[in-house]
Amino acid sequence: MQVHGSISEDLIRFGYEEDESWLGELEGVEPDLNESHWPEHFSRRDLRVRKRGRYVKAVIAPLRNRLYPFLRKSD
Repeated sequence: MQVHGSISEDLIRFGYEEDESWLGELEGVEPDLNESHWPEHFSRRDLRVRKRGRYVKAVIAPLRNRLYPFLRKSD
């Protein structure tokens, strides 16, 4: 939480916690502030590439379904 800030609002909104009383469970716990395996932030280039990939997939999927209906996944 020192790195990313409080997540209480999200935990409550999505039903994982009823209120902020869960923070009491963290008393006395030492945070692990070592560098994580994955980078904490994406570069602007990485974000552009990821966003572009989502748009391309969103365009290709309906075309693929129209051209190759036998490849559709059945639910």
